[in-house]
Amino acid sequence: MTTAGSGEIHGWRTHLAPPETHPAGTELLPQGWIPERVQLLADGIVKLERRAPDRVPATIGLRFPGWLLGAESVIAGQETPVSVVAVTDCALRGLARERFLGFVRVDPDLSWRVAQMCSRELVDRLERAGDRGHAPAETRLRHLLRRLLDANDTGHLQKEVHMRLPFTHRELARLLAVSASQLAALLTRLQRDGVIRLRGDRLIIRDLPGLRGIDPVRHDVGWPVNA
Repeated sequence: MTTAGSGEIHGWRTHLAPPETHPAGTELLPQGWIPERVQLLADGIVKLERRAPDRVPATIGLRFPGWLLGAESVIAGQETPVSVVAVTDCALRGLARERFLGFVRVDPDLSWRVAQMCSRELVDRLERAGDRGHAPAETRLRHLLRRLLDANDTGHLQKEVHMRLPFTHRELARLLAVSASQLAALLTRLQRDGVIRLRGDRLIIRDLPGLRGIDPVRHDVGWPVNA
């Protein structure tokens, strides 16, 4: 196994491959594979899909810039339980599996990042299992809109941001852990309050200062997994 030498302890980032860009809709990591490399999500948003025969794929989570895609499966030596699909155009920087495993043993920065990722996901699952819940659904939706706003390259002087809603309403309801009727009520409320406007699959964000004022979840901790 290739490992990191003592002189490379803080150098895992320097061994990342140059960014590779992938358009929205690209399957970046298929379900059932053991990844050949871990990929740092440098830019964009991806979704996690659980697929089963004769069923519509279920979106169970989102990942944002800073997440190490495939790290859990590489460390566990197990197949990925989900597919990773680009929601927006994405930029990825790869690190070969054996080199990643070497660095994760000796590099405190990388080890801490992986520990944070795994701990956040475990806390999310425990909260859901204990039915303590997360923030109110409207707050979660506003945070998600802020994430979409951050992922969209927008100027500060714009009055509105127009983008394609990258999820179906069914996916969005699942991500927010609400029913379809609850989601419809939330969207109606935000439209009434002038935060957004929906036009088919187009999302128009109108309250830019309000959403930019939200302190979003840190970029390297992803989004709750609603499995």
